[in-house]
Amino acid sequence: MLPATIMPVSNAQVQLGRAAEAAGERGFTAPRPDQWIYIETRRQGAGKPAPGATQSARAPLETQVSRSWTRGDGREVATYENGDLVRSPTGGGMPPTDYATVAALPTDPDAMLAWMYAAVDALPPGSDEERHVRAYRLFDSLLAQNLVPPAQEAAVHRAMAKIPGVSVNPDAVDVDGRPAVAVARREDWVDHELLLDRSTYTYLGERVMANADHTLPEADIRAEGDREIVYMGSPHTIEKGTTLTLNVRLDIGVTDRPGVRP
Repeated sequence: MLPATIMPVSNAQVQLGRAAEAAGERGFTAPRPDQWIYIETRRQGAGKPAPGATQSARAPLETQVSRSWTRGDGREVATYENGDLVRSPTGGGMPPTDYATVAALPTDPDAMLAWMYAAVDALPPGSDEERHVRAYRLFDSLLAQNLVPPAQEAAVHRAMAKIPGVSVNPDAVDVDGRPAVAVARREDWVDHELLLDRSTYTYLGERVMANADHTLPEADIRAEGDREIVYMGSPHTIEKGTTLTLNVRLDIGVTDRPGVRP
């Protein structure tokens, strides 16, 4: 399916406003510090075509499922590796992935947005456009990687609505039989989409779509302004409408120990 014309920003503000209202009304029980937050995600991505080939929008996606347990106090994360459950200490990062830090984030949208831009500004400098894209994508990751309390979830949605260039893809998106609305932020030749349930506005996943035909260069290191950009891989063309990545949340919940699903 080819991406449709992106709807005006005002529509994104309306959709994200509705998502914020729905989040604020959602029932919620906070996990204890010694409990574990389970997240199961199906990750799909376009494969690597042969050099000089064209990556078609109709090509099948490669699929894998990830399952993780993060302690409520953020001290440990557990994942399966080669069939064994491996527990390891967490090491911070951005966005935060421990419940205690997420639950302490601002509940005011302007304060939430200021917090995010401060985090973005601590990264290597980029253009104003890159600054907005980074903020949008980090908010998306915050929702994807965490059990977010309703007040903070509402603040994230309202903060995202304030980022310049955020729009809505009016095409109906089907996520495993669940109709979704796609809130989008364009970055050059790709659209980064936040997928929300069309009725309940719960988080469903994220998708990256090509909004135009694009040819990737040969592996190289090139100067762009005052930065060096590393291009990896072989040259090939990506067709407009190609899904580059599609991450769908299959489950989220709280358990008393890692390795056990809710």
